[in-house]
Amino acid sequence: AGMVGSSIAYHLSMRGFNCTVMDQRTNLLPPNDGGSENLDIDPGTATSSSFAWLNSNGKTPLSYKQLNQLGMEIWRRHDVLKHIPVWCGSLVQIARQGRVEDDCLPLKNRPYYSCLGPLDLEEKQRLEPGVAWPSDTANDQSEIYFYPEEGHVNPVEAVKLLRLAAHKNGVDFVGGVRISHLVRNENDKVIGVEYRKSHAHHNEDASEQPILAMADIVVVAAGANSSHPILGVSSKKLQLLEQPGVLAYARRKNIGNADDDSGHESRVLSRIFVDTIAQAHILRRPDKTIVIGGGQLVVGGKEDSSIQTTNTPPSRIASHSYFLNEEDTKVGNSMAKNAVTSIAPFELQPSSTSTDNSYELVRVSRANRPMPYDGLPVIGFIEQGLYVAVTHSGITLGPMIGELVSYELWYNKTITSEEGHGISMNGFQILDNYRPSSSRFHEMGDSD
Repeated sequence: AGMVGSSIAYHLSMRGFNCTVMDQRTNLLPPNDGGSENLDIDPGTATSSSFAWLNSNGKTPLSYKQLNQLGMEIWRRHDVLKHIPVWCGSLVQIARQGRVEDDCLPLKNRPYYSCLGPLDLEEKQRLEPGVAWPSDTANDQSEIYFYPEEGHVNPVEAVKLLRLAAHKNGVDFVGGVRISHLVRNENDKVIGVEYRKSHAHHNEDASEQPILAMADIVVVAAGANSSHPILGVSSKKLQLLEQPGVLAYARRKNIGNADDDSGHESRVLSRIFVDTIAQAHILRRPDKTIVIGGGQLVVGGKEDSSIQTTNTPPSRIASHSYFLNEEDTKVGNSMAKNAVTSIAPFELQPSSTSTDNSYELVRVSRANRPMPYDGLPVIGFIEQGLYVAVTHSGITLGPMIGELVSYELWYNKTITSEEGHGISMNGFQILDNYRPSSSRFHEMGDSD
């Protein structure tokens, strides 16, 4: 239950559902339902390792782009979350002969999504004073565009707020859970799950006896693990790609007055910066942490754009530890140096009095991100009593998915699926392109 699962739980609670969230992790809520530190909860591997760029940039087809635009608007209006995004806008650097986004076509020829550019040097310096822009652009083969409507958010904070609000509404969070199997009635309808409670200091054989949890509907929102056979979601209806990603987190060192002559301290990064040529992307969170992306920047959609940084291979995934080992340090410093060279944010540049790194590496996170085979969300009933919600762009879309799913599970009626089962659903047409089905993934290759 990361961003998507926590959002669904919150919105179900707002509609009066008796909802239980089960997760293999244990610290799902802060101690005593309070605290302000990010370490208070475990939001899930993919969520905690998200760049958390709220955007619709470069996403195709148009219907998916517009879905993400709606997701951005929900963030602005959300009762629990609307105060935490930083709507700073994004600067995107592309090759001069590269594909120009439809957003940057003349106004009369484009759908609604603001884009300015290509920017000249004066505009770049005005929009982002926290970057050392090169003054000599005669041989520059790149162009930079500005997307003013975009922003970013701390995903851990967002999940914590959703869980606290859901818990206040009566949602029960059960951690340390290992699902054994789905429970079915005589008509083969899913009516619950059987699970065991694991203990950190016990081995698997020492787990508690099986526990039955009965339910009208079981919702699978397990991210990259959503197609696990135990959860009842056939890979023929939900094929997931392996999409490993890595992020480095850094802060400028406290170096006293060493930078007074350069003014670095006053020139902090104010925008999201995505360099598709040097394959680096960075942003600065309100706590002064600079998030540095390498590996792959994946936006989702039919024609997904992937950025692979060759010197930062994501060789180890499914980790979001807050301590640095030797490999983490090497990878993180490589990513930071790439950002210093290509984007040149003042905060990461060495001071004028020292050649040492001006930053300290806080941590490195890695995760296998949830990505359906066709790049688009998978949301809907798999069979009677079993519903699935998995998507890339889970941060941008999470609040909206929670609202839509809660509606479908509340105002549901019986329809007939392609397999001939009765399925309870009265859904939104906006989600019709994202329903789980065998035919959707049939032409993409069979999966065991």
